Amino acid sequence: MAMCRGRACQPMARRPAAINTKVLEDVMTGKMLLLSVAAAGILALPAGLTAAQAQPAQQQAASAPAGGSEAPAQGAGEMPHQAAILAVTSVEVLRSRGGRGDIIKVSGVTSTSGWSSPMLVPLSFGNPSDGMLDLIFQAETPGGTTHAASLAPIEAMLLTDADHPFKGVRIRSATNAVSLKTLPGYVEVPAPADPCVKCVGKLFVAKGESAPAGAAAGDAVHEQNLPVSTRIIKPTDGIADIPSDPNRLTLVIGDDGRIVDAAWD
Repeated sequence: MAMCRGRACQPMARRPAAINTKVLEDVMTGKMLLLSVAAAGILALPAGLTAAQAQPAQQQAASAPAGGSEAPAQGAGEMPHQAAILAVTSVEVLRSRGGRGDIIKVSGVTSTSGWSSPMLVPLSFGNPSDGMLDLIFQAETPGGTTHAASLAPIEAMLLTDADHPFKGVRIRSATNAVSLKTLPGYVEVPAPADPCVKCVGKLFVAKGESAPAGAAAGDAVHEQNLPVSTRIIKPTDGIADIPSDPNRLTLVIGDDGRIVDAAWD
């Protein structure tokens, strides 16, 4: 699968704010820096795309949700890791003034706070036969294991050329894909529920089982309500797979059947 990588492919990193005419004016007047990948001679995007250079990651850190747990910083010399965000929640395409191109604005959520440098990456090169511009919404992960807390909002934007050939856009994340088939336009889907907010210390109830008699409804976490990819580590389990996945929830169960640790790893 051909992928577009590198700083020149990074879109405008804004987190999250409703797009309005002021944003359009900033883009069209050059207050937001845009960089054409083709002009830079780095690599070719599908015809009709112009990538926008990312703003500093510190801007995202400053707008992280209040009360959210901070992710551990990456170690010195450690290469940043890019991954698809957890879920896309909305896609909006606006026509810029003067016919200078369309602005694609995508909102979504990440498994934890601390993700940075969001970007919309083309899934493949060339003009698609179905006319749909297929993009992956990815960002730089915090690195390492992060304790489960509230999901965090994130947003990315991309500017197309005025004469682009696309009739619609499809944005993919780690868990879903959202399509907008009319340009300009807007589509929104429900955000996923937080799977493990304050779940440490609660009883774990496996699929097909019932909570112990007398257990309060709010004192149990049912496996069927967790993401399909959730990894459950019981007291007698070994761990065969080491590779990290920032969109995988891992629960560690103690001898008493309660959750002793919960993390996105």
